[in-house]
Amino acid sequence: RQCWSSCDRRLQILHEAGQPLDHPVPAAFSEGRYLKFVVARVSAPV
Repeated sequence: RQCWSSCDRRLQILHEAGQPLDHPVPAAFSEGRYLKFVVARVSAPV
């Protein structure tokens, strides 16, 4: 998300998903969140 603030395009995040509850991640090991999914829309140049 941060890189889009300096571009001349807009990024709209439509959906974010992660791993289901049957794949718990310890709070002290955030690197364990290996399943990630994002649906986004990129606009034409402004």
